[in-house]
Amino acid sequence: MFDDILWVGIDDTDSLMGGCTTHILFKLVQRLEAMGYRAIRPSLVRLNPNVPWKTRGNGALAVGVKMGRDGGSRGSQTPHGGADREMELADLGRIEDAARGEIDKLGMDGSDPGCVISRKRGPEWFYWNCVRGIVQKAEAQDVVDLIGAHVIVEGRGLIGALAAISWPATERTYELIAYRMADKWGSRRYVDANSARMIEINFPETFDSFDLENGVQRIAPNSPCPVLYGIRGVDPNVLKRAKDVVKAEDEDGWIIFESNQGTDDHLQKKTIWEIQDNESVITEGFLSQRPRRARGGHLFFEISDETGSIGCAAFEPTKGFRDYLASLVVGDRVRAWGGVKKGTINLEKIELLDLITVYDVVNPTCPQCGRKMGSMGSGSGYRCTCGFKVAEDGAKTIKRERAELGLYEVPVRARKHLSKPVKLMPKNLYSSCLSIR
Repeated sequence: MFDDILWVGIDDTDSLMGGCTTHILFKLVQRLEAMGYRAIRPSLVRLNPNVPWKTRGNGALAVGVKMGRDGGSRGSQTPHGGADREMELADLGRIEDAARGEIDKLGMDGSDPGCVISRKRGPEWFYWNCVRGIVQKAEAQDVVDLIGAHVIVEGRGLIGALAAISWPATERTYELIAYRMADKWGSRRYVDANSARMIEINFPETFDSFDLENGVQRIAPNSPCPVLYGIRGVDPNVLKRAKDVVKAEDEDGWIIFESNQGTDDHLQKKTIWEIQDNESVITEGFLSQRPRRARGGHLFFEISDETGSIGCAAFEPTKGFRDYLASLVVGDRVRAWGGVKKGTINLEKIELLDLITVYDVVNPTCPQCGRKMGSMGSGSGYRCTCGFKVAEDGAKTIKRERAELGLYEVPVRARKHLSKPVKLMPKNLYSSCLSIR
């Protein structure tokens, strides 16, 4: 189906000062279509969120380009003849010039861009390595040799560029991204927050547009990048309808990307002993240390299994999520989901699997005067101030605050791009719907 496609991958063109690789691909698509090519499947692929040197969301981009400036009318067979070979080389040269031109024009100082063109998609295993681990540039070069890719720009972004064209899209969502007019870049953007709220409420096929619990919109970024807003969802047609709800400043245009956002592709199921820093995991254990509040409002506890122990953290931005964890006690069994840094799981979700019974002992009432009796020590009975004594135990009542079995997630304001919202999971099938491979 894709034999007559050239795949273009781009990454690492932005910096903390501005820029956006999605914007470069948007402009490249416009440029290619103006040249007579047809662009297919523009993709926004998020990679390992724990990479120390990432900028913002660690997204890499890819797009397919139909061969031949008529959009690929030569058919789907790889060209062998001299004339076809000349046409292919001409296509390659034009596409390379277009990609290099957009990177040179819009790439940011301090970035380390990478860009490739390839007839073949990259190997799936390379994508999984990039979304779940730390990959070195030498490994990317091995993939270049394996698939015969043509490297246009060979900075560190080469890794992400190859990962983007290697994404198998076994599970996908979509994001509609609108861009600001160039004269507005770096200034305060106007996107009506109530628009995001209306999308969250009225379009259930979308996700992470507005944090209803904390009253925070999540479609417009706070950085000085060219993005005006982005709407995420599972149906591109719904995204177009949701776009009509948005009230915002004038835009330069918009594009819909296929994406791995909201898929949990970054997570790996591991025992505690197997866990390493800079990866994202799902692991199960018993609380071996009760939750404690730290300065700044962060909450920490420890879980253990038969292989070892590890800390878990719910930081202040997770807000009410911490309240579900605060009442956990030693012995509760949980499944923790999140990224690992400095030997601690930064929680994205937690599943409460088994909660031990916690009792509150209530001292008996004195039958003579009606006052509450006081304990005389463990197993020694109770005595009242009036002198009456009794050998019976106090009444026991079950005491648990908030904690109930189930799967809990951090609020939208604290959610990572790759983290799958619970609303996208089949009810009561949390363990069977994990993106674990």
